[in-house]
Amino acid sequence: MSVREADADLVGTVDGSANEDAFTAEEQEMLLDLAEVAIRAYLEGVTYPGSDVTLLPEALLRPCNAFVNLHLGRDFYGCHGSLDPDTPVGECIPCLAVDAAFEMARGRPL
Repeated sequence: MSVREADADLVGTVDGSANEDAFTAEEQEMLLDLAEVAIRAYLEGVTYPGSDVTLLPEALLRPCNAFVNLHLGRDFYGCHGSLDPDTPVGECIPCLAVDAAFEMARGRPL
């Protein structure tokens, strides 16, 4: 599990598996980067092009369940998850992050 604070005081938690050691720290950081880029693209009105799978490490190409939590400061903001083991985690995390920020938000969407 990895947590990072972004510019807008947005904290994201990415949990790609029941096993917290499923991804290296670098892979976890990549997942957070993918989530942040997708959210920023949505905020800027740009269509997120999707993950370039040729650039992703093999671990992020593994299909697995995934879950994204968003916090604004210390407050829970939104979440979304997928139990679709057919989608590579590197592809589904950006979509889940956008859904958590704008569709599943507890408060008003970002």
